[in-house]
Amino acid sequence: MTEPRVLLVDDEPQLLAGLKAALWRQPYRLLIATSAEEAEAVLAQHHVQVVVSDHDMPDMTGLEFLKRVAERSPTTARIMLTGHARVDLAIQAINGGNVFRFFVKPFDAKELAAAIREALAWSKAQATARGEEVDDPPTPTTTRTGAIELRPPAEDLDTLVRESAGWRPRQ
Repeated sequence: MTEPRVLLVDDEPQLLAGLKAALWRQPYRLLIATSAEEAEAVLAQHHVQVVVSDHDMPDMTGLEFLKRVAERSPTTARIMLTGHARVDLAIQAINGGNVFRFFVKPFDAKELAAAIREALAWSKAQATARGEEVDDPPTPTTTRTGAIELRPPAEDLDTLVRESAGWRPRQ
């Protein structure tokens, strides 16, 4: 059984560290890239079911990158992150980049984890519809040995990702 892969792309190392810490117990393998160029190199080596990308990156916008991902691999689900809530960007991302979900930073780690799980299911359905061979991902409640997997409380995920990324509560 092949473990599903999720690629996280952001030029902010603190955010990537926070996401990695928050998502490490999820039933998929996390791949990390700090630029669109680095992400394209990862995609050339690995089949990825979900790409989570920041929009504002120095070498290429997330929208441009996710459009390339859609062209290369239409069954890969795409999720966009941005620090700027703009309606025009959201519309372009959904219509032009076929983005599965759109998140504005700071976001709730629980919601992102849920969106990634939904995106994995979407990706699997798309691949099945195209006649591609699809492995069933491991269930999130068991480990490979069948033991029950303990997860931190959901509230702790949000706190963990915010603290790891250096976010502080607004006052």
